[in-house]
Formats: sequence, C-alpha cells, structure tokens
Amino acid sequence: MNVDCYVDFACGWSRTLTETYALAGVEPNWKPFSLHLRDGPMEGPAGARRAAANRALRVMAALGEAAPEKVAGYYLAMTDQGALKPPYSDIEGALGAAGADPLLAAAADDESWDEKLQANIEAAREMMGGEAAIPITVIDGTPMSGPLFDEAPTVEDAKKAWDATVAAASVPAFFGFTVPHDPKPKWARDLIAARKGRRSVG
Repeated sequence: MNVDCYVDFACGWSRTLTETYALAGVEPNWKPFSLHLRDGPMEGPAGARRAAANRALRVMAALGEAAPEKVAGYYLAMTDQGALKPPYSDIEGALGAAGADPLLAAAADDESWDEKLQANIEAAREMMGGEAAIPITVIDGTPMSGPLFDEAPTVEDAKKAWDATVAAASVPAFFGFTVPHDPKPKWARDLIAARKGRRSVG
C-alpha cells in the first residue's frame, strides 16, 4: 500500500495527524505543502509561523531528494518546534535528530525550493478538484482531506482510525462525514494557552 500525506508544520491538524499515524505504525511519504505559498504572506503571528514553516519545508523538500528515508524523522522532530520563539528555527537540530546531513539546512534560504513546494500545492489541487486544504492523505492514488484529529489518540484508537481511513478510501461512493466538536480544536486551545503562559512569564 502506498500512502502519501501532504502537510505543513504550521498546520495544527497536520501535527495531530502526524502523531496519530506514528501511533498507528503508518509510514507515509510526507509531502511538504506550504500554506505560506498557497495563501501568500500574512500579517501577525500566524503569518510569521507560516513564513518560518516555509523555510523548514524547503529543507524537507531538499531532504526528500537527498535522503527520503530521513524525511519522517525530520518532520516529527520539526513539529515539536512549534512552541519555539521564533518557531521552527532549529532546523539543524531537527536534521540531526533525523540522522540527516545538517548542511541541508542551507536549503531554508534557497528560494528555488519553493518551486517544488508550489508543485506539491498544484498536485494537491488537481487531486482534490480545487482549493486544497491540508492535511491530505492519498491511499493508493485515492485522495481525501484529513483525517482530522483534535489531539493524538491512544495507540488502539489510532489503529482503529487508520483502518477506518483505509476502508473509506476503498469505497468509491464515500463522500465524508463530520462529528460534533468544540469550535476550537484542542491543539488550538493548547497553543493559545502556551502563548499566554509565555507572556505572563515575560
């Protein structure tokens, strides 16, 4: 089974999906997808996070060509840097955690890698039939938005969710479903609390 997953470090849904797939033992081909390039520059903290994530995504694209087997480790290490100030700034540390060449960090400032990121955006748009919202999971050529997780589940529940995702992808008539939820997912509430905590300490 071939599994591709389009993600961005700046996307909270991408982070919880990454954690869930790791718990389920799923090893996708991680595809860097830049919200910064898709939507253009933004003002404020959200814009700064997206711009910082775009630098890290360039490195992810370069790593995908140099040592694709290291991408998952780099991605997981980099997602832990969302709370850093500035976010996603220790690129060499994430590469080191993945056992990858730290010299690849130079790709962060090489805008030519944006072409690869833009190509992934266009590929996702074509698959999804319009504006692509991440994360996107592609199972043996069948794309679907999500799945979305409020937070990382237990190992058992992660495996159940993955089995359900595979089953849904195998049904051509499947259209999707939603569940009742808080207006703000838990990962967003946690991020807000962390920011408030940093301000109170400062």
